[in-house]
Amino acid sequence: MSSKKMLVLGLDGFDPTLAEKFIAEGLLPHFKKLAESGSFARVATSNPPQSPVAWSCLISGTNPGQHDVFDFVIRDPKSYMPEIGMTERKKTGMKDLFSGLTGPAVSTRRKGEAFWDVLGKNHVKSVVLRMPVSFPATQMEGRLLTGMGTPDIRGTQGMFTFFTTTGQKDPESRGRITPVAWKDNVIETEAVGPRVQGLTGPKDATVPIRIQKLKGGKIKLTVSTTAMELGTGEWSPWVRLTFKANVVNEITGICRFHLNSADPGLELFMTPVNIDPQAPAMPISYPTEYARELFEKVGNYYTQGMPYDTWAMNEGKLTEEKFLEQAYSILDENLAMMRMELDRFDAGLVFCYFGITDLISHMFWRYSDPEHPKKGVSTNPAVKNAIRDIYKRMDEVLGEAMTKVGPDTAILVISDHGFGSFRRSVHVNSWLRDNGFLALKDGAKVGADFLTNVDWAKTRAYSVGFGGIYINQFGREKDGIVYKGAETEQVKKEISDKFAALKDSNGAAVVKRVYTSAELYSGPYAGNGPDLFIGFDTYYRASWQSGLGSAPKNVIEDNDRLWGGDHLCDPSLVPGVIFSNLKLNGANATLLDIGPTILKHFGLPAQADAEGKPLN
Repeated sequence: MSSKKMLVLGLDGFDPTLAEKFIAEGLLPHFKKLAESGSFARVATSNPPQSPVAWSCLISGTNPGQHDVFDFVIRDPKSYMPEIGMTERKKTGMKDLFSGLTGPAVSTRRKGEAFWDVLGKNHVKSVVLRMPVSFPATQMEGRLLTGMGTPDIRGTQGMFTFFTTTGQKDPESRGRITPVAWKDNVIETEAVGPRVQGLTGPKDATVPIRIQKLKGGKIKLTVSTTAMELGTGEWSPWVRLTFKANVVNEITGICRFHLNSADPGLELFMTPVNIDPQAPAMPISYPTEYARELFEKVGNYYTQGMPYDTWAMNEGKLTEEKFLEQAYSILDENLAMMRMELDRFDAGLVFCYFGITDLISHMFWRYSDPEHPKKGVSTNPAVKNAIRDIYKRMDEVLGEAMTKVGPDTAILVISDHGFGSFRRSVHVNSWLRDNGFLALKDGAKVGADFLTNVDWAKTRAYSVGFGGIYINQFGREKDGIVYKGAETEQVKKEISDKFAALKDSNGAAVVKRVYTSAELYSGPYAGNGPDLFIGFDTYYRASWQSGLGSAPKNVIEDNDRLWGGDHLCDPSLVPGVIFSNLKLNGANATLLDIGPTILKHFGLPAQADAEGKPLN
């Protein structure tokens, strides 16, 4: 067994240009030390530069055509329906835990061999904390807690609840807006949990919530049998909820509350109900008891793979300050796990993922772009300097880790992509509609979510996800009309030429390059990806509506959301980084090289199908 040690810190969205700027300002002394004594290089990201795709490339050392992860959202060609791009559901004869019905089994879409599996085969143990696209957890040599892609208790990627005495249900909200009313200073309502089997069919399991108005802007909150007082502007501790699955079985989950206001109107925010780490209803760790061990050592923690409530902030249900409080509380949980593992780190690999750098960049980039349509207006230094502060904080995290592991441990700090400003949204299906590639039923001008009003008999191409375009191909798509071969290639060329020439109303280029699947993908799963992928130019990105296949009236609109920074553009604009205390050859480095570099440190060859090369 190897006695070598390596610590890998994965900082999602850590941008090389910002890193250089902050190093020059003296803000990042530990990153500077690595850069001067070891290595610092830009790392070419994946195409598309989306986190699930990028981390899958890093994990496997292969392109999407080999690992089968192409986007946050993909489509089922048999139904055209959008699906989550990180996991897939397969029919089995097993009973679904939540519904009691015969239901699907969830597995990762990511194919290929993970670098930690190669280590394990060679008796090198790994600890992998919150690696994206690792759900559900599978057997390995070591310990693993799943990350991005891990659902909430309902099996979704997370839906908050907002109890309000002044608001109404909002079908446009990404959360569950729940109107309530005071009756003698008391509100009786409920928290919605997993789908379970009722006497007459599937139903939502619920637990009762009682809210009592107290003096001084406080409430007494009772959830099941747990009671607490909560003041205006306060976050609750974790609350455990017990849902009845049936007469015999129970399912537990955990959530937190934030009281925005109590008087005169109630506004109470509730996070998505997370899988309970004390009794996980889904495989969030390996071994299974590791999730509970973490709970026993560090307390409760977010198990949801994307725990930051960005949509609540977008919709004004959490202020910028309260979003930052939540984000730093998640960082504290992650750091407690890292410290626990580094305290017992004697050999092998420890990998720790931090998503906070990515999410704070998404939500606060507006403060670094005075031309942004939703430019930052807060005078609070914590809000105005949120990105600068989190880079400084991550330098402190790096310094602490360096001290804990000592000089004999190899250290890699990696980001999957960089960042830029997201000023303008592009509705891809709207462009396809206006240019004669996508037709809507009954002369409609606006396309609905999930492509439900598309006239497939007249449609040659459509979009689902964040920049991918699919040809409506005969024999592949449910109602395909474009024949494979010359006809498909002609449609692809026509779209590529026209889309690449797209200009905004001010004459700015919208697209840097349109890529074909043949340019991007090779391998057994290459046919699962989009036929074309749009590499947007600076300031532009596929719209949120494009993700679900809709086609609004206009093609290009201002990004009017607080989510003002992004990386869903041409990959050449948003490279990632690598810092190390090792001397690495970082020239032309790509994410595909990281796995082989880790394995080389332990004297092992890269995975058999890896396309990357060791940098050491």
